[in-house]
Amino acid sequence: MVQKKQEMKRTIWIMVTCFGLGGMMAACSSSEQQKTVLQQNTNTTASENQIPYKIAKNYFVNNTYRSASLQGKKIDNANTFNEIFGMATVMGENGKPTAIDFSKEFVIALIGEVSENEISYAPISLKEIDGRLSFEYAINIKKASGALMQSSFIMVIDKKFEKDSVAFLVRTE
Repeated sequence: MVQKKQEMKRTIWIMVTCFGLGGMMAACSSSEQQKTVLQQNTNTTASENQIPYKIAKNYFVNNTYRSASLQGKKIDNANTFNEIFGMATVMGENGKPTAIDFSKEFVIALIGEVSENEISYAPISLKEIDGRLSFEYAINIKKASGALMQSSFIMVIDKKFEKDSVAFLVRTE
């Protein structure tokens, strides 16, 4: 009888440990959702005013930065960038955040409000129109995840394409 109680306690302890580890893994994967994925702009439109960019990966919005609504920002220095974003280094070959050299590059970022929904941004085009940049994008919203997140999207652009202003245009379909 004593042996069965000990086996039962051991089984319960193993189950609790497994559920705890599973919860920690789920929490880690939900923070992964805030990270962006590195991609090169492969837009092959024949338009001459398309601007090349790369999408930064492994950054998150600092918990000290709050946005009441979706914001588009042009950031041209590391201090401002670091006030808004933190690095999310993970293990593996592609685990380092995308390098940004603010002496040669600037950033266009979308920063969403804190939400339970999983929100992502899909770039459609980055162009120069009438002496300013025009960034068109779509918003994808998935059902609530149960965790609060602040979504973001970061584009890194060569300074030779920098303009004083950026128009942020949401494409709705």
